[in-house]
Amino acid sequence: SEMLQPPRERKESDDTDNVQRNFEMSPLKKSVLFRRGASRSPSTVSTSSSTVGSPFSDASGGEQNYSLDDGVASMVPSSIRKKQLSNSYQKGFAFVLRTRENVIIHFLMELKMFQTEILFILFTTCFQFFHSAVTNVAYLQHAQLNAANRVPLKDLAFEMLPALDGDLWVISEYFFLVIVGVCVSCIASNLIVKWNAPHGRPIYSVQILRRMGMTLCICQVLRMISFLVTTLPGASRQCRYTVPDGLTSEEMVNGPAPEEGNPIGYGPPKNLNDVLFRVDATNGCGDLMFSSHTIYTMTFVCIVFKYFNFKWLKVIMALGQIGIVPFILAARKHYSVDVFTALYVTPLVFEILWTRFPDRDTSIDMAKYYGMRFYLAQGDHDSYSYVVSMWGREFYVDPDQLPLDIGQGHHHVKGLALEWSKDGENSGASIV
Repeated sequence: SEMLQPPRERKESDDTDNVQRNFEMSPLKKSVLFRRGASRSPSTVSTSSSTVGSPFSDASGGEQNYSLDDGVASMVPSSIRKKQLSNSYQKGFAFVLRTRENVIIHFLMELKMFQTEILFILFTTCFQFFHSAVTNVAYLQHAQLNAANRVPLKDLAFEMLPALDGDLWVISEYFFLVIVGVCVSCIASNLIVKWNAPHGRPIYSVQILRRMGMTLCICQVLRMISFLVTTLPGASRQCRYTVPDGLTSEEMVNGPAPEEGNPIGYGPPKNLNDVLFRVDATNGCGDLMFSSHTIYTMTFVCIVFKYFNFKWLKVIMALGQIGIVPFILAARKHYSVDVFTALYVTPLVFEILWTRFPDRDTSIDMAKYYGMRFYLAQGDHDSYSYVVSMWGREFYVDPDQLPLDIGQGHHHVKGLALEWSKDGENSGASIV
């Protein structure tokens, strides 16, 4: 990439409500990474246009700063304003490949976010093992049920669908792997592909992982509470109990069910080591309410629908989610109520978290949490580019890589001197 001299002046970004008018200013480095072949949006800036601004002191450098209203905004290079207003990045395509330089800069931004979010991502990963250990506890509880309570419950779907045993029992797992594979591929591809998100903001893989982790953890907490307080008899092939002949009514309702009625493959944890470290997501018993398979698949469906605006991806995910349900029920892995509950609880949790804990993708959040600051920098007298400061360096970025609040045209100007007449009215502006 072409390395340029530092821009002579910089216009600093701001949020719409002017919550933080001044980002912390750091001196420009001696070299700035510039994307080879990219337009630097040259434009002639008028030094005599009439503007109206609200001055306030800059505590760091003593310079005058002005929030950018319509008049001052007109001084932003026209080619940059046209890109912001046309918003062709959001409406023109489902996705495009990133350029080599864009891949590098986007990867560095993702890496900066990952550095901050790594503890939370590790927590959500470890929480999956905790959830697995709690399902082993549910298996122990299931083994303590008496023979009467081990008999599978009546379920309308069980009566309508033939039981899938043997090799057909795993069909739902193939649906699950397809749904997981599509979602993971989309998230990974974001490093080399610019996706057009339905919400119109740039997509960051780390933010998706953060949202996925939050959704899974909350849903799994609700699930663990549900199956620990009420133990349902398993109907799957490894849990399905057959009442032995000659069992008296007293033996049916007292004590754990006799072992001779257990199916092949029934094996509850035998010691603490099994409880803590056995990981088996498909062959457990007792962890039924509500379906863990559906929690995962619905989370992945919500991720694709929220972040990836490509019709065929959504069709594949929707068909996969619809298709997996009857095969889960036909294999007797869950009751209908387990699957139905997960189908509405998961998207509700996802949307509540989306509202209460939005992605940290505004310029304010990225500066606050990740130390990344965006500027409108002047390279030559009539040449401007957007710059992001991170990892101790500054990198030129394309307008479509900017946070939404900057992409909508809200800026903060540093180094813009306004001349005021004696009656207090503005008489002109110049770039100093």
